[in-house]
Amino acid sequence: MDLLERHGFITLKQEKKGNYFTSTLQTRNAYLYHAIFPRSNLLKLLLTLIFIFPVNVLGIILSPVLGRNQDLFSNMVLVARKPEN
Repeated sequence: MDLLERHGFITLKQEKKGNYFTSTLQTRNAYLYHAIFPRSNLLKLLLTLIFIFPVNVLGIILSPVLGRNQDLFSNMVLVARKPEN
């Protein structure tokens, strides 16, 4: 968090969001959606309902059980404050 400190911010809290399991599923879904699925919006919607939606539901259900490892994570939530001085 050196960048924030260089600009005068104080880091109050940082938290990793997601885990190895959910990040892997998100990467798979993004690859399918952007690289494999056709450009047709209607066909893309249909394929999303068939291939991506069930994986997302499975990820939501299994993440609490399988998602303990946060070495690979989706997002970082950072709360910082800039002093008034």
